[in-house]
Amino acid sequence: MKNKLSKKAVASLMVVGMTMPNTTIVNAINELDQESTIIENNNESQSVESVNDNQQNVNSTQERDIIGQTQFVDENGNIKIVDVLDGTTGEEFDLNARTVVTANMVNFNFSGAGETTKYIDYYTKQEGYLSKVSAADAAYLGEEDGKVKFMISGVTGLVEKKYVEIVPQGTYYASNYEVNSKGKLYHYISNNVNATKNEGNYNYVGEGPSYLTKGVEYYSYDGHYFYSDYNTMINDYKNNTRANSINPNNPYYSYFQYLPLRSKTSYTGAQLTSYLNNKANSSESKLNNTGDIFVKYQNQYGVNALMAASFAALESGWGKSDIAKRKNNLFGLNATDNNPGGNADSFNAVDDCIMNFTSSWMSKRYLNATYSSLFRGGYFGDKASGIFGKYSSDPYEGEKCASIAENMDAGISSKDKGNYTIGIKDISSITHTSLDVLKDSNINSTKLYSTISNSSCAFIIRKKDTENGYYQVQSDSVLNNDRTNVSTNAEYDYDESYGYVNKNDLTIINNGNDVRVNQAPVIESAEVTDITADGYTVTCKITDDGGVDRVLMPTWTDKNGQDDLRWYTANKNGNTYTLKVKTSNHNNEGGTYYTHIYAYDTEEKQSKRELTISVPEKGKPEIKNVEVSTPTRAGYTVTCTVESSTAITRVLMPTWTNKNGQDDLVWHNAKVESQGNGKYKVSYTVKTSDHNNEDGRYITHIYAYNSAGKEACYQITKDIEIPENQAPVIESAEVTDVNRKSFEIKAHVTDDSKVDRVLAAVWTDKNGQDDLRWYTLQNDGGLYYLDINMNEHNYETGSVNVHVYAYDDEGKQTKKELLAEIPQNQAPVITNVAISDITNDSYKITCNVSDDLQVTSVKMPTWTENGGQDDIVWHEAEVNNGVATFTVNRKDHNFEYGNYITHIYAYDAEGLTGSEIGGTITLKEPEDGKPVIKNVYITDANDDGFTITCEVTAKDGIRDVLIPTWTYKSGQDDIIWHKANNIGGNKYSCRILRKDHKSEFGAYVSHIYAYTTTNVENHIELNYHNIVNTTVAQGWTYINGEKYFFDNKGNMVGNMPCKKVVDISSYNGDIDWETAVKYGDIDGVIIRIVNHHNGSYQEDPKFARNLEACRRYNIPFGVYIYDYSHSTGDAYNEAELVMSILRKYNVSASELKYNIYFDMERNQNSTGLNSQQMSDIAATFINRISNYGYRAYIYSYRSLLNEYLNTPYIWSQTNWLAAYTNTMGWSNPYYHGSFGWQYTSGGVIPGFNGNNGYVDVSCWFEI
Repeated sequence: MKNKLSKKAVASLMVVGMTMPNTTIVNAINELDQESTIIENNNESQSVESVNDNQQNVNSTQERDIIGQTQFVDENGNIKIVDVLDGTTGEEFDLNARTVVTANMVNFNFSGAGETTKYIDYYTKQEGYLSKVSAADAAYLGEEDGKVKFMISGVTGLVEKKYVEIVPQGTYYASNYEVNSKGKLYHYISNNVNATKNEGNYNYVGEGPSYLTKGVEYYSYDGHYFYSDYNTMINDYKNNTRANSINPNNPYYSYFQYLPLRSKTSYTGAQLTSYLNNKANSSESKLNNTGDIFVKYQNQYGVNALMAASFAALESGWGKSDIAKRKNNLFGLNATDNNPGGNADSFNAVDDCIMNFTSSWMSKRYLNATYSSLFRGGYFGDKASGIFGKYSSDPYEGEKCASIAENMDAGISSKDKGNYTIGIKDISSITHTSLDVLKDSNINSTKLYSTISNSSCAFIIRKKDTENGYYQVQSDSVLNNDRTNVSTNAEYDYDESYGYVNKNDLTIINNGNDVRVNQAPVIESAEVTDITADGYTVTCKITDDGGVDRVLMPTWTDKNGQDDLRWYTANKNGNTYTLKVKTSNHNNEGGTYYTHIYAYDTEEKQSKRELTISVPEKGKPEIKNVEVSTPTRAGYTVTCTVESSTAITRVLMPTWTNKNGQDDLVWHNAKVESQGNGKYKVSYTVKTSDHNNEDGRYITHIYAYNSAGKEACYQITKDIEIPENQAPVIESAEVTDVNRKSFEIKAHVTDDSKVDRVLAAVWTDKNGQDDLRWYTLQNDGGLYYLDINMNEHNYETGSVNVHVYAYDDEGKQTKKELLAEIPQNQAPVITNVAISDITNDSYKITCNVSDDLQVTSVKMPTWTENGGQDDIVWHEAEVNNGVATFTVNRKDHNFEYGNYITHIYAYDAEGLTGSEIGGTITLKEPEDGKPVIKNVYITDANDDGFTITCEVTAKDGIRDVLIPTWTYKSGQDDIIWHKANNIGGNKYSCRILRKDHKSEFGAYVSHIYAYTTTNVENHIELNYHNIVNTTVAQGWTYINGEKYFFDNKGNMVGNMPCKKVVDISSYNGDIDWETAVKYGDIDGVIIRIVNHHNGSYQEDPKFARNLEACRRYNIPFGVYIYDYSHSTGDAYNEAELVMSILRKYNVSASELKYNIYFDMERNQNSTGLNSQQMSDIAATFINRISNYGYRAYIYSYRSLLNEYLNTPYIWSQTNWLAAYTNTMGWSNPYYHGSFGWQYTSGGVIPGFNGNNGYVDVSCWFEI
């Protein structure tokens, strides 16, 4: 044997068993016997004295090998070093030890193993190593690929069989946990499964969790889930579950063991030094006076000072190890297991060692995710994850460091523990996934780095509130400046080193505080006063979110560079710092002085302010008592006193703002008043209006000139801050006078400068914002108001959104949201029905109609009693000023006599109906001796013609009945006096054939003349009758009930049904709209909205009449304007004119089924403009119309479009073309949609009698 165990060399390995009934207590540490188990580590040398006398059965064995030493940490932070014996089973066994009947167990303390045993991490496939002196037992999980599968300190691994001993089921000493009577949790570590010399060795872990019963032994090889039965634990491990543990839903995590080192201690360097010096209690300890060093490198390299000190304490035995004292190596850097003292690194000073550890070993390696050979997570951890997964062969060193850290924190003021929020990945210990840390809080963000796949990976959660389901976490790795990748730099920025992980991947195990982002000190104000030839005083106010550490004020003059530079420390009084600069310290120089202010906080964040001071020279004017009034939005006043031995000739105050350099520099001439004795009172009011009305910092200097030619300059260092422009204030806003037709908006608006305008956006809740309108409110001394007409919002009811926007002269805006409730529409009311003007042929019905909104039409359906309602006609009444009138004529009812019945229906804009019965009126046959013509019917109407039948009676008998007939087209050029045939009794009939009238289609005019035998004549005029084309492919033709148009070449235009649309103006005179609607077969009307009489625009004289008729007869309509513009400005005004008229008549965008047309008919000789200029004009008009929510298009001639107006924009906006040719002859690649071809200006349609009876006609279809 190489090394024998002597009495003096043996450390205290176990607590002697105290005999109790059927029990041997090994792990019991209670209040009374606690001291007997510990050897304090506070003497000058680390000699360890003899063991307890009662350990005779152990000490009698002198021939056992001592294979090494290991250390333990107690609840006071003391480090105990013990010798470890060979633990191969089958040798001497301590029969007095409390042991457990185990399943198979893996024994690392085995004679066949070396000093360290290599293994492969089962999940990461990375290599690890274990010291057999640090822990003997591990859970046996079976064998795979010829290797032993085990678990120890959280890691599952595979190890070669020859390096471990598989202990068969039996009674052995296994590592275990126990909570003592004080509620403290201890971890008893088995260094020898034979329980020889080690069963009393433990680490203090921390406060015991409530679910562990005091004094009961528990087992765990991951430190998180505890078992009262060893075999139950092994079965769970093999089945990859923790379901049968004591705490399956509440794993245990020691705060400092899983707190990432990228945290900060709450303690100052002085506090750490005080604790370390007291704890080491040795003048030789290398930890003495190191608190400031740890804090310094914490702030530079991002390694928690308290945890780094705990690290050093364990590795160096509180700074008193041989390696620490000889080599200034506090961390065992490169102290390998085979030759720690020889291989350990040496450092010139402890500061160098701490810097090397925090920068090179921690920040650049163990805390760097890209350093994959060492990175396991940035916390102490265990062998599965954390720094000690690789740093040490001791599987429980992370637990020991955490124990020291907890003791150190408790020994100072307990401020650190629990401060941070910690989240754990794979907290269940049964999942092993790699987790990506992302740059931003979304799944598609840049990946910064990934964790290892082992469980229990810890993060500092900087903010408990998530962003898009992601936690913001402190980065283990140093990141580059734009946070897109891991940096190779060691220096760590706590505020900018963060990433994001999915909230669902972390479980919070400590609910601490959110991370505070340290801000640099704020230099709130800085001013220079008491400037004389002897010096000046600098005063500033400085605050910091953590605390100002120091304020320095380096000062020098403008002469000879910085040859007189002096670094001054400012005097502190609360948050105010002052410095009296003496020119005697700067060669008594006058002129320009520079004083810079540097403010540092306790974390070395810095702020700077630069001051320039003009110090007077002798003989120069002296500028004193400078004061600046409180700045307002309008400006501020500067006053001062100037003293001079010769007369002051002028004082200038150059002023500019901090924005955009000196672009607004103005040299203001100040007012100078002599006070006698060489003293002058000076003042000037700086106006912001002279400086672009800018807010923010203003700079004013003062230059005084005397008659001796001397000049003095004073730079005002006081912060002159013009307050930021405030948005207007809407003091009150309301909607009033709400009814079906309108409401009023009122708003009182003020501003610190000037209210520029107040707008209101108004729309109803129905159909989104399809009726959104913007209004400009009128101003009356700060009261802004406007009446809103609901016709511009489709007369909708219910909620109307009113958003009031107030703007000042600098564009700042305030908004107020209001709501108006428009009452539901009521049906029209019909009153005062009257029948008048009754003749043999007609009668007149009048009535009053009213509505809470608007009566849009009144219909008077009328029929005769004879034949039921076979002759019913829904007559459209004319409505003027609330009175509806219609004259019922016998000719509209087959010329019948007898009883007529009329009802009345009134309709409003929303289609609601009011009704009344007009009454029954009798039209009697005349008794004047003339023939009576009645009961006229048109039958058998087809493409060939129609038949007219009637009854004719007279006292004297009837001689002849003649029916003169001609077509409406071309007058009476085809008139024929047809003779009707008597078909029995008083009935006469005549067939009218189209072939007898030039085979024309369209409206036919027929009269009936009756003659008695005594030659007495009477006649009647029939309504028009249309012979509709259904067979011949020419003009307008009906096919299967739909209307088509064929051009003069017989081509079907558009190959689809078309609509017949006329465009009209005052040239068409007073149109007979009733006739046009009944017999004109029109589908739409485009109305000219303005004319250009005598060179100026005005509303078309017939526009109102034509608009009313379209509305009354429900004819789809649009409007057009003939363009006379010569510039885009003219086009803009044309659009405004159109919109003003549309708004005047409450024409909404939805009512314009044929939109607004910009009629471009002038050639270049007329306009004097080129094609692009015309395109710009068109765009201006169309865009302006669009701004109102309406749509405008272009109308023009084909020849103009092909030449002068041939631009892509104009073509893209053209959907109405004039071409009076056999075919349309034009295609437009820039436009698709509804299109109109105006094929004639000489259309003849009943009802259109003006303009010589001609009207423009277009066919509309889709292209």
